[in-house]
Amino acid sequence: MDAKRLRVGDIEMAYEEAGSGARPTRSFRTRPTVCGSRTGTSGSRPSGPICGALVPEALRATRLLRRLLVIAATLPLLVCAGGEVDAEARDEVLWLTGGVHTRVAWREGGHPIKGGGAAIRGFDSETGKVHTIWDRPCIKAVLAAGGHTVLVTSGDYHVWALDWDGSNRRRIAKGSVSDGWRDPVSGEDWAIYRASGKGTDGGVYRVSLADPKRKVRVWAGPEGHKVYPWLQISADGKRAASFFPYNKGGILDVEAGKVTPVTGGCWSGMASDDSYHWFRLSDDHRTLATFRGTERLSKATPVMPPIEGRQIYCPRAAEGPEHGGRYIALSGGYPGYNKNGPGVEIFLGRFDPGYTKIESWAQVTHNDVPDQHPTAWVGVEAR
Repeated sequence: MDAKRLRVGDIEMAYEEAGSGARPTRSFRTRPTVCGSRTGTSGSRPSGPICGALVPEALRATRLLRRLLVIAATLPLLVCAGGEVDAEARDEVLWLTGGVHTRVAWREGGHPIKGGGAAIRGFDSETGKVHTIWDRPCIKAVLAAGGHTVLVTSGDYHVWALDWDGSNRRRIAKGSVSDGWRDPVSGEDWAIYRASGKGTDGGVYRVSLADPKRKVRVWAGPEGHKVYPWLQISADGKRAASFFPYNKGGILDVEAGKVTPVTGGCWSGMASDDSYHWFRLSDDHRTLATFRGTERLSKATPVMPPIEGRQIYCPRAAEGPEHGGRYIALSGGYPGYNKNGPGVEIFLGRFDPGYTKIESWAQVTHNDVPDQHPTAWVGVEAR
């Protein structure tokens, strides 16, 4: 197929079909290792030494050097208002998605289980910019409304809606946000949230972004983890996947109000299209099981972004009913179960067409603070 061309500042880049052709490379991608080498993935990804058992001092030094090189390489772009430019993340994400406009937001700081984040940050593949969306205590964020609205659970468990640039902030519900959904008939955008906030009881509701007084109950029973709701809903609004509650994973028939138990594990996510594909994280925090409705597609799919041997948390299916159905965002690089650290980064992955394995990855963040609870929209709607 013909290559797509994208211009960012003075740089023009060509991107073919998602993940095809040569992957963007930089001399500072290599990280220190003490135990082996990295295996390449599809799309002619270059191999280089990498492993989970990284030397902390060397890792921090390498990251600092890489950030300085990124700044030096993209200095002409850094004069743009509205945030710094991460050229490495821009090239990786555009390569992975075939040039499709993608946004990723995540919580900066805090703990993967206990919460306590300090800010919500956002990345836009069209500009490469990283900026602050929310600058106060928070739990998690979810992208909605074509990738232009950010739904945030504040530290005191209220749901807020903001524009992508952080403006137009308004409180829309009391509780904890779980998903965003657009009614395929009316086109109305809704936030899906758990009314209890912290705790699995209280029911799951949707609230209209245009008129927060309008609320509809989605599920009356317990859902998710005591700190985080996990429910994600299909594009047609008929099915949802989650834990009812942890660790009883299953599929919800929204219209019938009935849950079919399917699996154990934790951290589920449902594809944003109408495929009814979904996944859950295994107890080892290194593999996923995938499903279509109640049918199991894979039992232990390895999840190996470029930090092999370390654990992952916070996996979430990407949004975007046209392009997002095969993508997953997660936090990777945890040194152990329930352990945190500066090496935790955000990754965006792409499932194979059969939803049985993750065929390639892009790294979104490159910093020295824990980045957690990502939300991604692949195929941001034009305005």
